Amino acid sequence: MAARLTLFVALVAGTSSAFAPLATGRRWAGRTLASSAAPSVSDAPSENPSVVQIDELSYFYGQVKVQIGEGFKPMTEVFNPSWRDDDEDKAPSNLCVVEVPMPLGMIIEETMPGSNDLLNDKIQVGEVKPGSNAEAAGIKKGDVLRAVTAQKLQPPAMGMSEDGVKILKAMYICDGNGFASAMSALATNSAANQGSGRVALVLERRAS
Repeated sequence: MAARLTLFVALVAGTSSAFAPLATGRRWAGRTLASSAAPSVSDAPSENPSVVQIDELSYFYGQVKVQIGEGFKPMTEVFNPSWRDDDEDKAPSNLCVVEVPMPLGMIIEETMPGSNDLLNDKIQVGEVKPGSNAEAAGIKKGDVLRAVTAQKLQPPAMGMSEDGVKILKAMYICDGNGFASAMSALATNSAANQGSGRVALVLERRAS
């Protein structure tokens, strides 16, 4: 593991201008499901859960729906599992969406090449501070941070008033985009950067 840094420090120091744009060409196809028991994205709640809710399934269901902010349409993304799917009776891992107030109070790490090549270049939770917002939300060490909500301020056109500033929101995919970019995307949600002070996370947890 490398590039350890507490989110509290980074989210105070981060600036929205450092936010890297969403990477293109990263919409992966998930496994085709024949089971009628697959959770329906259309039935996802109108608000993101405030506590981690993990449903351990017999297969990996990689589609998630994330509410990115009031007045914005929700976004849907498909992910592949970060662990090998070798068990026919149990998914290797499961996804969830959780929205957490900032500061999060956890340490994230960029994974390095190792025995599990599916985890390479992804972001994992290395530590959760006791009593933190992350702990209250049920986030655990080892969870993989697959995506976060992010925003970017679009300045008004030349000659327009400052009231013309637009806030653009998106779901930022962390996979393969580096530690610094993930931290910058997280920082755009802070009140210091005119964010809501809350961030929605797409987490993946290895099956027990």
